[in-house]
Amino acid sequence: WEACFLAMRRLCRRSSTPTVREHGASYCCSVINASWCTLAGAYLTRHLASMPDESAAHVDPDDPNSWAGVWVKQAAYPFLAWLAMDLAHTAYHFPKLGGADALAHHAGFIALTVLQMSYDLLPVAAAWLLLGELSTLPLNLRWFLLQHGLGESRALFCTNIAFALTFLLVRVAFFWGGVAQVLLRLRPLLLAPPCHAPRLAVDVLCVAITAAGCLNGWWMYKIVGMALRATERRQPSVPPTPQSLGGSAQRVSKAAAAKSE
Repeated sequence: WEACFLAMRRLCRRSSTPTVREHGASYCCSVINASWCTLAGAYLTRHLASMPDESAAHVDPDDPNSWAGVWVKQAAYPFLAWLAMDLAHTAYHFPKLGGADALAHHAGFIALTVLQMSYDLLPVAAAWLLLGELSTLPLNLRWFLLQHGLGESRALFCTNIAFALTFLLVRVAFFWGGVAQVLLRLRPLLLAPPCHAPRLAVDVLCVAITAAGCLNGWWMYKIVGMALRATERRQPSVPPTPQSLGGSAQRVSKAAAAKSE
């Protein structure tokens, strides 16, 4: 990923926009990571959804469906590496590439991914976490449009809508559906025989996944707030009416008369 970053930085240095020359490489790497994660997450989530809960809960070498869990683990390696690289760059350039919430997101997902991979737990959760990167694609496109002075363009308007809809779909609705599945169905299955998964590891994963869902909910709240403020700015101002102009003139004349007295 660092080699990819250096290659993208050489490419972005040809840009006429200073911010793209300085930070565009990080966003290019994010696009590549998000594309890979979306494809892998969609494919694996689709297959794990049709498998028994035992296959979705943990990776068992004796399970004929274990191939999906193994593939999830392999797909998680490049995602984990990108998180580590992007966390380092975000911290080094703080807060230009992201705020404290971005740092918390990356650090939390690194810990969550490592825990899942170490205990071979909840491959289905890892699959839909990968799928959540779908909303990152329009978000990065939005950044490039803004840097090139297209803040009032129709392209940005469509990109904003795409970002809000994909975020709502994969990081709120789909994510919280997965949280419900983990807490209500998969956690009891993992703690009961014959799985007997470590309770501490299972509970930490459940808490971390729920916390990630809450963070996504907070981001969705901020997205809606930004959209509402943008709508208010776009609303045309109400032209003055003759009645309002007349009333204003009367107030001015009365104030002048009072001042002269």
